Amino acid sequence: MQVTAIEKNGKYKYKVFIDGEYAFWLSWKELYFWKIELNGEISEEQLQKIKKESILEKCKRKAVSYLKFCNQTEQELRTKLKRQLYNEDIIEKTIAYLYDMHYIDDYRYAENFVDVNKKKHSRKWIELRLQQKGIKKDLSDDFFDEEYSEDAPIKKAIEKKLKGASIQTREQREKILASLYRQGFSIYNIKKVLKEYEYND
Repeated sequence: MQVTAIEKNGKYKYKVFIDGEYAFWLSWKELYFWKIELNGEISEEQLQKIKKESILEKCKRKAVSYLKFCNQTEQELRTKLKRQLYNEDIIEKTIAYLYDMHYIDDYRYAENFVDVNKKKHSRKWIELRLQQKGIKKDLSDDFFDEEYSEDAPIKKAIEKKLKGASIQTREQREKILASLYRQGFSIYNIKKVLKEYEYND
């Protein structure tokens, strides 16, 4: 196999192409350490060694650094690692490592996310955000118990808007209703709770 191109990418990264295809990126020091040169030959054994000892370890460290700031889902980490130009096989091994070390757990993430947000957001809002993070609806369903009700987050949202006052006009009521509907609450539940705020049709 031949190194057909080495392209600088950003301040520290050099993209290495083997036989015309992107293979991985290395720092200048790593290029020197592994003796990677333009038009130079690279064996399969050397390639696998570079991936295992350099590329994979960097990918693992990068993933762990992301998790230090906040919990991440598998999909979120995959997306971020792809942006860092890591190949799919390296990302797969990194994700497997993170699961083995219990650094990521989509089930645990969904449970915590629902628990934190169900008192202030609609179920629809929560499910949509989780789906955007790569967590399917059937998984989030596990964390909404039979007693779950949207009444509490609806009340909280209404009281935040009213600031201790009551609804005085139909127009004010309709604005609140429209706002809550856009947040994913059902019309039925919104109207039911609004009745408690001293406005009657």
